[in-house]
Amino acid sequence: MEPIRLFFALNVGCTLTHYAPTWLRAYGDREERRRNRCAVWLFPPAVVVLAAATWERQTVLAFVLYAWDRFHAVMQNYGFARLYDAKHAGAPARWRRLDLAWLTAMAAMLTAWNMGLLVPLLEQLERVGIPIAHRRAVMTGIRATTTTVAVVITAIWLWDTVRRTRIDGRINSGRLAFLALITAGHGVMNTTTNVFLLGAHEKVYHSVQYCVLVWHYNRKRVAHARPDDVSPLLRWTAGPRGLWVYVGVLTLWTSIVFAIDAAWFRPLVGASGNTGLYTALFAALALTHYYFDSFLWRVRRADIRANL
Repeated sequence: MEPIRLFFALNVGCTLTHYAPTWLRAYGDREERRRNRCAVWLFPPAVVVLAAATWERQTVLAFVLYAWDRFHAVMQNYGFARLYDAKHAGAPARWRRLDLAWLTAMAAMLTAWNMGLLVPLLEQLERVGIPIAHRRAVMTGIRATTTTVAVVITAIWLWDTVRRTRIDGRINSGRLAFLALITAGHGVMNTTTNVFLLGAHEKVYHSVQYCVLVWHYNRKRVAHARPDDVSPLLRWTAGPRGLWVYVGVLTLWTSIVFAIDAAWFRPLVGASGNTGLYTALFAALALTHYYFDSFLWRVRRADIRANL
């Protein structure tokens, strides 16, 4: 299989699959839909307008997608860390700020040392009108800066972790294990060129993790919700045989997208190498997923923490 086709298959088969639970929560949970009605109904068409407006300048849409994807990854890991804190009697604001600073610094450093992420970033900046003179020197400076900042923040984070462990006499092993695992995983992802390893870590691992998390949340949400607060489909996926219904919904979604891929994108790519239509559709779905996640998983809300 050609690399570009393999890339498309990984995205369609894994990445786009885990977008379906986001849409199920956003539109199937009527209480969430009422609380965020403007975002739920106005953002998707706004993204379509953005994709259409940047049709002839795909780099603009790609740059927006790239930047939000990096931000989304950091906040997603930060959110998981907060979940482990919630299960461990919470955490002071100082701990939360240090976690966020550390995750951001590590993400910046790993991005800087990944040629597949840093070089496209500089190229996209140039294409949108921001010239980068002496690219090699700029890359060296970015790497030195991000590495220095990451080392300093890591040292502060470790010192604070040891200090508060001595004071409290307890250690949140789940949270520390998660942070260590996700950092090691992103380290592998940012240093390997093996597309199958990349797919296994970034696509399969995260997609399965996210789909399981949403299903677990939906079950508890439906169990405590009033009948009018959730849709029949959401209640169905959380019922006695809800797991099979849930898997079926995800499979149906993936099959539809694969059918579109086979009917539209494969002939286009095979004939001309033009991936504009695929880029626009993928970016629209991804940006909607990122934005919906930003308000669907606000861990500071008591009801979110309770159902997780």
